Amino acid sequence: MDSILYFFASRFALILVKLISLTYRVQHVNAGVRERAAAAHPKGGFLLACWHEHLVSTLVSQQGWPYTTLASHSRAGRVIGFVCRGFGYEMIYGSQNRAGKDKGGLQAIRGLLKSVNGGKPTAVTVDGSVGPRREVKSGIIDIGRRTGAGIIPFASAASSYWELPTWDRFKLPKPFAKIVVSYGEPFFPDKEADKALISSYQSEVARQINHQEQEAATVLRQRNGSII
Repeated sequence: MDSILYFFASRFALILVKLISLTYRVQHVNAGVRERAAAAHPKGGFLLACWHEHLVSTLVSQQGWPYTTLASHSRAGRVIGFVCRGFGYEMIYGSQNRAGKDKGGLQAIRGLLKSVNGGKPTAVTVDGSVGPRREVKSGIIDIGRRTGAGIIPFASAASSYWELPTWDRFKLPKPFAKIVVSYGEPFFPDKEADKALISSYQSEVARQINHQEQEAATVLRQRNGSII
């Protein structure tokens, strides 16, 4: 029964997002930072850091870039992974360990390291698959530190959206929504960072993502419906 539910739920979700996304009008702010971050890495890898709640806007706005991204092994994670693959992204499965149980976290980190070191752009929802909401996990800092790749803080704002009653307050832009996505400058963690410095990096990444969300919202208000 579980496999049957997954079959229909995943395909329904992909069709829904694909159809609605055709009506969106998306504007990028400072999108060239992706090329600059890629140029700063020996093989062109970089990390895009966003909140889990902005997943749909991220999927839609990053089409054409061969991202690798992460999803959990949960039912919801498998559905999300199917949708991501439908948008052309490569998936790695795993999530943080909980209650002493291995949820594939180490395997996921290895996969992300391989992706970045191989020169692929890699997108990470930095508050994880289960939250807490808008708290940056240390994983993306560790990957950036070990690979030398830049971390780009990224966020979006939509003119209208549905907010779901989930842990992350998941936002699904409504049909015909105007969406602005904003990119911050690449952030390069110190390879020799200790725990205290890593913790400060986590706080800084969170601050920068929130700042990009404010920037996107400001542009959206200023354009007042003039986005093409």
